[in-house]
Amino acid sequence: PVASIILQQPDSEKELWVLTIELTVVLVLTMDFETDVPQRTILTEKSRQCVPYVISRMTEARADRDIQSAGCAFLSSLCSMGGELPAFLLDNGAVGVISVATKALGIESDFQEVAEAGAWALWKLSAAWKQSEEPLALDVASIVHGLGVLGVVSMRYYESEIRTCLYGFALNVCGTDGLVLEDFPPVCDLLSSLQQNPSGESADLLAALCSHYPESCEDVLVGLDLPVVIEMLGSGDDLVLEPLISILVTVTENSVDAKRRLALDEVLSELVSTLPSTASDKNKCFILLDLTMSLMDGIAIPPQGLYHSILACLEHSVSDDTLRTYILRSTKDMVVLLEPIEEVAVLIPWLQHRIETLRFEVQERIEACNLVWAMASKRQIKDDALLRGLLVSVLSFMREFNGKAGQPLDITVLDVTGGALSGIALCIREFPIGLESHQIDTFIGAVYQARSYGAKAVNFVMAVLVAIWHFCFLHETELLREGVIVFLCDIMEDFKDYPRIQEKGCAIFAQLASAESLQISISIAEARGIELIVQAMDTHPTDLLIHSEASKAIAHLSTEKDVRTLVGALGGINSVLGGISRFSHSPIFLERAYSALLNLSSDVAEYLLDTQLMVRTIIQTLMLHPESGSLRENGLGILQNLCMKGLDAKEAVAAEGGIASTVNAMEQYLVTPNVVERGFSTLWSLAVLPANQKRIAQVGAIDIVVSAMYASTEHKHVQIEGCGCLFALALDPANRAAIRCAGGVEALTLSATVHYNKEEFQVEVCKLMACLSTPSDGQHEQISISQDEVDVVLFAMENFAQTEEVQVHGCEALVNFLKASNSAAIVSEFHAAMDVAVDTAAASIFGAQCEILANEFKMLLEQFSL
Repeated sequence: PVASIILQQPDSEKELWVLTIELTVVLVLTMDFETDVPQRTILTEKSRQCVPYVISRMTEARADRDIQSAGCAFLSSLCSMGGELPAFLLDNGAVGVISVATKALGIESDFQEVAEAGAWALWKLSAAWKQSEEPLALDVASIVHGLGVLGVVSMRYYESEIRTCLYGFALNVCGTDGLVLEDFPPVCDLLSSLQQNPSGESADLLAALCSHYPESCEDVLVGLDLPVVIEMLGSGDDLVLEPLISILVTVTENSVDAKRRLALDEVLSELVSTLPSTASDKNKCFILLDLTMSLMDGIAIPPQGLYHSILACLEHSVSDDTLRTYILRSTKDMVVLLEPIEEVAVLIPWLQHRIETLRFEVQERIEACNLVWAMASKRQIKDDALLRGLLVSVLSFMREFNGKAGQPLDITVLDVTGGALSGIALCIREFPIGLESHQIDTFIGAVYQARSYGAKAVNFVMAVLVAIWHFCFLHETELLREGVIVFLCDIMEDFKDYPRIQEKGCAIFAQLASAESLQISISIAEARGIELIVQAMDTHPTDLLIHSEASKAIAHLSTEKDVRTLVGALGGINSVLGGISRFSHSPIFLERAYSALLNLSSDVAEYLLDTQLMVRTIIQTLMLHPESGSLRENGLGILQNLCMKGLDAKEAVAAEGGIASTVNAMEQYLVTPNVVERGFSTLWSLAVLPANQKRIAQVGAIDIVVSAMYASTEHKHVQIEGCGCLFALALDPANRAAIRCAGGVEALTLSATVHYNKEEFQVEVCKLMACLSTPSDGQHEQISISQDEVDVVLFAMENFAQTEEVQVHGCEALVNFLKASNSAAIVSEFHAAMDVAVDTAAASIFGAQCEILANEFKMLLEQFSL
């Protein structure tokens, strides 16, 4: 209390004031506050009363060294009391006066204690502020003043607590609102300090500046002396290793250019070459690996010698399981991060030995297996001998912990061995090796053992299914012999609620069925495989991947009639249709689903089909992906199949817009023969209904059909379907004139010339010629016949004299030609040849069918004066 009175008197004698403060400081620093709580309470309260007066006197007497020294010591001692005093001191401007005193007196040798007290107080006050739940706003000017102390005082005390405290203060205030990079000591000075006196403080502050002020990264990068940095990294000074790495990591995190330049400056190469020498020092090896990983992030190609250095580390760390485990984990991350290189293969013999040797720690063997998984998944194992050895090692490890070999089942071991197996299987697709029965038994048996674990076994089961899928491409026979179909059915049933397992199961069935072997299809059906595929779609109706793989499987399986019937009976057709409606945005899925429906719609009983639903679904999705010709082809094929179901189906297709969709598809793919052929077939089937003949003409289909005939003249099957389509349309008299106006006759005569020796096509030509020349009223109408028409019919009748349909339809056409508006000209030019053709037909083995036509021809011919 006496000291409090003296210190609060503005006119107290200087000597008394200074002496009182010194005694108070001694009292504060020697008192046991933990046991003497009452005294602490009194002292805290009295000190709070004195603080404003002490700060005021220090402010007024800035040039008085004694007052500055005493005041700084007093404020510093109060910081040691903790509690609310640091916050109180901050609120009353203590940082400012302490900074002034420390900066002014700290550089003088007689006042080292001032530097110590001031630096410690600044650090303590800033720490209290930083740890506060609701920190007060700092006086930026005072903070800047405090940072100025760092550059002036700390250079004098390299190895003292003063330096530590001042750097701690700077770290605590770094990033404070209002502060900018220029308020801190220059980066070049900090780098110089770091290199002259390696310790953690400079490095910590540099890292903090890079983090809070990214613009400093460039200065740090320019100022770093790479050889010195590498020397410091290898120096073994644990005080500098971690902070220095923190600087480099922070620089690379905040600047892509910095990361790139560090790589160009061969930092990585230096680090890689240093790695083997750190194998005996766990901490240094950890830190260097971390730095290497950080610098490689974003760099595609690893530095030369990386994996050789890692191998050296692994071989030299023989007595430290923890270090080897950490190296293996870091290497796995590198393999995942970086582009594949052949050098990684140097690790494989070491990894193989580790995995298969029982005396090594299980965790280390797990990490080795994880690394193999990463390497194989990126197709980095390109030697059949290495693949063969790894396959044996991984399966041996899997068998050891499958619960049947003496050890309890370890799901973690199974997870990593399953993953490694899936990667190895991927590599085997490119570099084939044999797969033996006992090896298949190992991974299938392990899944059967693990399936009782339910959700915990999902990752392992999934990994094995991925491996089986890869093996299917080369070892289908071996897998089938070992019962893979029954195995798949069991697993899909046990894990029916897990979508990724269902997806991969369907994918394997699709791959097995892709050979479209009757035996395989029957085996899958008998094992309930088809039921499980449909069940997968119904259980997971919103999962695109499942529906895509299931549709692919059904497309391959449904090439067999019995399978098509089974799929229909199980409701699989509606399941596929439901997927089409939900996933119409996916062209890959639609391709697979359309392929499945193309098969299923071919001959499945009508009671298993919802014709209207199928028509509506196909039409709604057919035009969504105009870039896909195969989608158009299969979509039109489905509509064609449906049209073949009967008159009601034809009406349903037309009523749902099938005509317009078909014509639009043909127009978009006019030069794509497969699409055009499907379009012709569909329109041909639809035009069997008289009402549809008119509907087709009304949407402009006749012009499109004729154009398509011209566009695919050289394709016989397309032309045959085109002729059939035009014939069906020409059954409507109004369409005959439209076909002629659109150039249909010219297209037909051109095709007849191209395919002059194709009997089945010439049948269709004569049939269509007869129909197009038929008068609508059965009498006489203004139809003009070209000489090309007559030539085409006569040529066909002469060259295919033994073909009944050519002769019959040829006679019909010749009779109709005599009823044309220009019949006189036709008779004048061709009567002899026509007469011979008709007589020949009447006298042939088909005479009974041609005789009536021949008689009519003769009667008509008599009307002309020849």
